Amino acid sequence: MSEETVLKRKDNLSDHESEASRKKEKVNHSFEVLFDDSEDENDLREESDSQKENREANKCDFFGLPPQVKHILTEKRNIHNLYEWQKELMLELNSNYRNVVYSLPTSGGKTLVAELMILKELLLNSKNALLILPYVSIVQEKIRQLSPFASEFNFLMEEYAGPKGVIPPKMRRKFKSLYIATIEKAHLLLTSLLQLNKLDKIGLLVIDELHMIGDGSSRGTVLETLIIKTKLAMAKHGFNIRIIGMSATLSNLDDFGKFLNADVYEKNYRPLALKEYVKCGSKIYEFIPEEEEPFKFHREINDDSIPEDPENLRILIKEILPHNSCLVFCPTKRHCENVTLMLCKFFDEMLPHKKCEKLALINQFIQINNGTMCKILKRSIPYGVVYHHSGLTAEERELIETAFLSGTLSCIVCTSTLAAGVNLPAQRVIIREPYIGRSFISVSSYKQMSGRAGRAGFGSEVGESILITSERDINSVKQLFIAPIMQCLSSLRLGGNGLSTLILSLFYLGFSTSLEDIKKIILNESLYGVQFHKKDEFFNVIYDSFSKLCDLKLISKFDNDSPFVVTPLGVGVVKGLINVDKCTRIYDQISQNLTSFNLSTDLHLIYLSTLPFDEDDFGISVDPAKFFDSYLALNDEEHKAATVIGIKPGAVTRFRQNGIVNEKLKRFYVTMIVYDVKKRITDLSVLSEKYDLQSGTLQLLLSQLATNASSLHRFVAEIKKFEKLESILENFSKTLFYCCTPELIPLLELPAVKIARAKQLYSAGFKTITDIAKASTNDLVRSVDKMSKKQAQEIIQKAKNFLLASADELVEEANELAMAVVLMIAEKPSLAESLAKILSNGHVKTRKGSNGACFIHEYRGAFNGISNCLFKFTSVCGHVMTSDFPGKYNNWDRVEPLELFSAPVIKKEANPNLHMPKFLQGEARNADYLVLWLDCDKEGENICFEVIDCVKTSMRISFYNPQTVFRARFSAITEKDVKNAMRSLVSPNKLEALSVDARQEADLRVGCAFTRFQTKYFHGKYGDLDSALISYGPCQTPTLGFCVDRHDKIQSFQPQPYWVLQVSLQGKSGPTINVDWEREREFNQSTAKSYLRRVKSQKKAIVISVSKKVKSKTRPQALNTVELLRVASAGLGIGPHHAMQLAEKLYTQGYISYPRTETTHYPANFDLIGTLNLQKSHPDYSTVVQKLISQKLNKPRSGHDAGDHPPITPMRTATQNDFSDRDSWRVYDYIVRHFIGTLSKDLIYEQTTINFLIGEEKFSKSGCHTLDPGFTEIMPWLSLPNDQRIDTDIKIGDEYFIVDVKLIERMTSPPDYLSEADLIALMEKHGIGTDASIPTHINNICLRNYVKVASGRRLIPTQLGIVLVHGYQKIDSELVESTTRSEVEKQLNEISIGKADYETVLKRTLLNFKNKFETFMANIGAMDELFEVSFSSLADSGKPLSRCGNCRRYLKLIAAKPARLYCNVCNQTLSVPQNGSYRQYKEVSCPLDNFELLYFTGNNKSFVFCPNCYNNPPFEEMKKLSGCNSCPNENCPQSMVFHEISTCSECSFNGKLVLDPGSGPPEWRIACNKCDFWYKSFKEAIKVNVENDNCGRCESKLIMIEYKKEHNPSELRGCMFCDESLSRLIFAKNPKNLRGRGRDHSSARGGYKRNMGGDIQTIDDFTDSSIRKER
Repeated sequence: MSEETVLKRKDNLSDHESEASRKKEKVNHSFEVLFDDSEDENDLREESDSQKENREANKCDFFGLPPQVKHILTEKRNIHNLYEWQKELMLELNSNYRNVVYSLPTSGGKTLVAELMILKELLLNSKNALLILPYVSIVQEKIRQLSPFASEFNFLMEEYAGPKGVIPPKMRRKFKSLYIATIEKAHLLLTSLLQLNKLDKIGLLVIDELHMIGDGSSRGTVLETLIIKTKLAMAKHGFNIRIIGMSATLSNLDDFGKFLNADVYEKNYRPLALKEYVKCGSKIYEFIPEEEEPFKFHREINDDSIPEDPENLRILIKEILPHNSCLVFCPTKRHCENVTLMLCKFFDEMLPHKKCEKLALINQFIQINNGTMCKILKRSIPYGVVYHHSGLTAEERELIETAFLSGTLSCIVCTSTLAAGVNLPAQRVIIREPYIGRSFISVSSYKQMSGRAGRAGFGSEVGESILITSERDINSVKQLFIAPIMQCLSSLRLGGNGLSTLILSLFYLGFSTSLEDIKKIILNESLYGVQFHKKDEFFNVIYDSFSKLCDLKLISKFDNDSPFVVTPLGVGVVKGLINVDKCTRIYDQISQNLTSFNLSTDLHLIYLSTLPFDEDDFGISVDPAKFFDSYLALNDEEHKAATVIGIKPGAVTRFRQNGIVNEKLKRFYVTMIVYDVKKRITDLSVLSEKYDLQSGTLQLLLSQLATNASSLHRFVAEIKKFEKLESILENFSKTLFYCCTPELIPLLELPAVKIARAKQLYSAGFKTITDIAKASTNDLVRSVDKMSKKQAQEIIQKAKNFLLASADELVEEANELAMAVVLMIAEKPSLAESLAKILSNGHVKTRKGSNGACFIHEYRGAFNGISNCLFKFTSVCGHVMTSDFPGKYNNWDRVEPLELFSAPVIKKEANPNLHMPKFLQGEARNADYLVLWLDCDKEGENICFEVIDCVKTSMRISFYNPQTVFRARFSAITEKDVKNAMRSLVSPNKLEALSVDARQEADLRVGCAFTRFQTKYFHGKYGDLDSALISYGPCQTPTLGFCVDRHDKIQSFQPQPYWVLQVSLQGKSGPTINVDWEREREFNQSTAKSYLRRVKSQKKAIVISVSKKVKSKTRPQALNTVELLRVASAGLGIGPHHAMQLAEKLYTQGYISYPRTETTHYPANFDLIGTLNLQKSHPDYSTVVQKLISQKLNKPRSGHDAGDHPPITPMRTATQNDFSDRDSWRVYDYIVRHFIGTLSKDLIYEQTTINFLIGEEKFSKSGCHTLDPGFTEIMPWLSLPNDQRIDTDIKIGDEYFIVDVKLIERMTSPPDYLSEADLIALMEKHGIGTDASIPTHINNICLRNYVKVASGRRLIPTQLGIVLVHGYQKIDSELVESTTRSEVEKQLNEISIGKADYETVLKRTLLNFKNKFETFMANIGAMDELFEVSFSSLADSGKPLSRCGNCRRYLKLIAAKPARLYCNVCNQTLSVPQNGSYRQYKEVSCPLDNFELLYFTGNNKSFVFCPNCYNNPPFEEMKKLSGCNSCPNENCPQSMVFHEISTCSECSFNGKLVLDPGSGPPEWRIACNKCDFWYKSFKEAIKVNVENDNCGRCESKLIMIEYKKEHNPSELRGCMFCDESLSRLIFAKNPKNLRGRGRDHSSARGGYKRNMGGDIQTIDDFTDSSIRKER
């Protein structure tokens, strides 16, 4: 590298290098901390050396693992040898790298194999591993179990449970990580790695309790989803991740083998035999499965039962205590506590056993509970008996589990959760009842409980399980024992939230873009597909979930041809793992509180954290008295926060009195509890008593809401309007989880430090992890109360490991900062992907962009003299910004059209839903270079500078020395063209971009001014215009002018008669021939008859000459855009607008070169032979192509070189089967044939002409014969139409007999209407629009109803189009003349080449049109005269409908677009809802204005409305164009006040659900007054009323329903949501979204719409929305 290049690089990256230097200084400081005279320095270094030695140790010992692994197992777990099955499976796992699913009974030793494989992945393969466990408690237990290995081998264990765990995880070079995660956090972790394309950093995925996939809950679907995504990532990117799954209760292993592409391994092995017993009454039966009668009498308990212990539990337990242990499973928590107290009465002999250890245990309980302790435990521990359930805190459960394993405690009375949780085996397991709660125990639950019996290594040879039952349940118990474990079925089968979440994730991560992709993935990659693919409803379930995503607007399409993308709301749902069914509620509630958010206390944040749960999910009943007392205890700031949330003092008082609780009160009660806990974490026992909740319940509640807060943080981060909440929620989840102040959080990140210890360390001066790492063991022991030397060593070691890992992260960040980043941007996502693959030679990693629509393709390479650069290739979606007026100028009623010529013009986001500027800024951060790959035309140049404006604040932008912004110019997506473009980068052309800005602004101002004025003027006078908009466009109107001009010529044409002589001749041999008269035709009838007589007087015709000439038909020139559009319309029957869409699609897919070009001349360096060679094996073209290649290629015809892009040519070969639609193939086929035709020879043919003389009149006969078909061989439709040979034996003087002579009368005919092809040619000739905008202008005049497309694609002007053009011609003919626009285009081109000033041209153009507009307004009467003749006035239009409130005469309904009402007397026009029908509503009048009410029924909409209120809202809170369902008039029985039921839960606009009183009977509608959501309900009801009373549960208004007397019941009253008798009578509907985005796969307009010149992408962009909003 030259010195100059080095200096340039140094200058470019000086800022980043300084940042990198700062990072490295931090790294050095971290190492200084670790090795600065620490007493443990040598130990640490020795451990590192030992680790290296271990890696090189004999690999054959202990399956290749270091000897220390075996040593730790022996010392810490008392494991000396593996079981035979473990050895067998380990050997199998070591022999290949396949996925494995294995199943063994509980206590069979499954987990150890997985742990050994994890260690192997970390230590030998040097890759990270992920272990997935079902519960937080098991995650924490596993971290404790594996910590000796982490300390020994210096790998990191990272907890991903609750709010713990960094998303995405940190990646380090030196330190490998074991991520131990719950299912939900594992899903988030994997999703984040997939998005960053870093999933290959994980080498092993281990899933414990794999059967959870079928538990029917969201947890099961999340587990299946994360496996599916991992499989797809491996297939797509070639990652090699091994998946190991295990379970004790999987009966259908083969299904899982297919699902995971895994080997299956199954053993019915237990280290100790399990004897199963059933106790019924006093008798105990042994279960012997081989026997015909499986229950065999074993023994009887003779001791009499006592009332306190009818099951003889005390006897069964005493039989094995104190030297063995016992687990007693009870159905409820309360049972556990009662049994524990009961046993204490009979276990006096247990008091001496390990008395000191029990006393120490009690002291530990008192210590962790701040001096207090549960009374039951305090009484029971001396007897060696305790209870264990979720009501205990995590710390209490940990103490109990440790004491039980050590033998201090002998008996635990527990709930079923212990069986599925931590591993606590016992000699005997007693199941007190065959129930869990009120449900009969399942086979798998029983297996898990009984499987805990037997403790290997503790002297016993057998485990015993005793299930106690009654006579009533004995038969069910028999079935339980003999029944096989039920098959584990995919939870996705249930559809709902889980399947919707999977589909949303697949779209978000780019695994799918359509419903068909989704179906294929779920069919082939899911357990659901494996198990249910043959079911009839399989695809219906998928479709329903897909439709739900469309309805909720979580996915959308820009247009019909674009793929589905995930909206920002959808991205938030994926990243936050928010329940799909609840996301709208969460979004709405956050939105409602956004402006009044209260941060003076944590109440509001905690309340927000309750939103992801339904109010019943908390399992807490609300006590009115406790609620009231807690509310009163709040201070003033806290009361303010409660009021903002919506908790008002009156509502609290009413609740205290009537005890009727609603959802908001429930949530706030939970909020107050957690708020109290957060403030008084050390006083859990006090709070437990205050709220009558157990400490563990409080702790669990706290953990749940902390997890929710973490989810909400990730959710709001993706939604722009919530961005202020992002930073607030980021730290809140951790402070809530730890219940501490923020300064303690860093200390709590250490695995060995809990809250109490963190406070001790902080108080002792160890305020950071660095302080701890620097400390000596003695320092900690001296400074921190009750800290042992062993604990101090462990904490110091953890701190040092933490800092080493942090240092490793900083090194990675520093290296990334030191690397140059090149940001490259294309115009469309598909184009970015194609270009990135070419430039990276296929070695590209892809991740999804934050806006959900774009992808980032990353690879490394050299750029600008720098050898190691990171390339980030992404895209926009067409224009980033668009021109518009500020909001107030979009009000048609308040802004005069003339003002638009001077109104400010702003740039705003072209598609706000894409958040494109924010996305670009994020990707541009730390980028050093910008390379723009936008389309190579003026429009693309304009987008270049839109991108530059977005990213210039995030990166250094310079066009000078050193240049950092470059422009790639390319014409085709081929390796040669793209790499040439990369080698020949230029600067973006600012002048071309300015010319587009000028066109956009001029067209915006001119188009909007004319359109608004003439629309308002003529809609106010005429009733049958049948067009919602009377638009004007500087390109659109001259285009229409061509069509009307041809129409005028046709109408003014006067046909004239003429006469033709027809003569037939017959030679001596051969057929009769018809000859052509030399005069062709005669307009004078008498003269024609004289010619007829002359000819008839002759009997023979004599040959007077015979001539033969060789002629040619010229091959076509190279193809440009206009010719392609012309041929598509004339030859293929495809309209120009659609043809252009197809051509752009073919281009982005790489089939053809850039389709927007004016050039018809191939460049000198164009590879004609290479392009032709692409087709040499094509089944349709190969014959012609191979012939051309074998000969010398014809030189193509010279054409016009416009200096833009090469002509349109094929870039790759394809057959019809490669295209999803026929039209794409037809366009591609023509382009290929045209290209081959340009390289072919001309058509050569011979023309023979014979001249005859009949008297004095001359006649002739001609014929052609093809000698060489040339280009017509590939373009047969251009071959000679009458290719026939004439008899070559004819000689001069030959005679022919005259067979027949006729005189035919004919009439001259007018020219035909213009075809699209004719119009395209005229537009090109006169300079109207550009090659790419021509189809848009033609499409516009069709959409406006100015022309109709007839057969042959002929354009026939409508009466409206004709009148408009004639009107413009009467006022100012230049408004419709082509020269006006062509002159503007000429001036715009002058800007682009630097010959004219942008400001000057724009100012001159606008002044010219402003003068014309003023003239137009002053003389509008001239156009109006034409309208009067052609259209009916409002007074003569329409039919009477309802009475006017002013004159009481009938208003007429004008049905033609736009529908409206007109009063002849008042001369008033009133807007009405569009696209529907109207009828009087019960002849009722509005009490405010006396207008008769109307009932509108439209597409999925119906409501009552007052015509006057609809146009002139009488209340401030009532928006224009609102019906009575939005009217707050308390005196009108038709208003919202009398029909509102509740807030709409599906609405993003704070809409209300309102009864539609005009809808029934027989079926009644309840609809949102803002969105399209509605219910059909109460079929056959004759009357439905909304009452004033509210539902006590949800606060909705109650409904009274009346039926006919014979109906049973004849009346119903209640809440439509909470009362089952009513709720089953309503059915939710959202048909608009289903139709628009689901069933026919269409969507709302949007996406990348570009204006290629001429009018602003149809004047709709500026007027239609205004009509909707303002009129």
